[in-house]
Amino acid sequence: MGGLQRLLLATLLVGMTVFAIASLVSGADYLLWPVGPFPLGNLLTVLGLIGAPLASMLYAGSRNWLRRLCLVAVSLALAWYPVSALLSGNLNLIFSGDRGLAWFALTGVSTLLSLLVPILTAFIRLFDRLRGRRQRR
Repeated sequence: MGGLQRLLLATLLVGMTVFAIASLVSGADYLLWPVGPFPLGNLLTVLGLIGAPLASMLYAGSRNWLRRLCLVAVSLALAWYPVSALLSGNLNLIFSGDRGLAWFALTGVSTLLSLLVPILTAFIRLFDRLRGRRQRR
């Protein structure tokens, strides 16, 4: 994949994440629109959790450990909705009892990993560039 294509795809993925976060934080009315058997907000949450780690994977380079970390974040994001539906017992993710606490932990870990992976990737890329400039001098 060429540099421009990779940049455009990464921009699209990050834009998708930003849109999902903005929608969820603002509590937009369209989050409750039905998409098949579940609300649009659940789909946007999954897309938001997946976007940033996928964009990071495009820039992880040859670092296998970073690519694996991106893959773990994407896998956890993909598992978020099915596991949430199992915990809640319904597709609308309405919780009761202790299962809500387990869901909160799952959501927190998924969100944290989805946000930390791109930050880590950006720092590593920046460090590589700075180190590369020092070595050329």
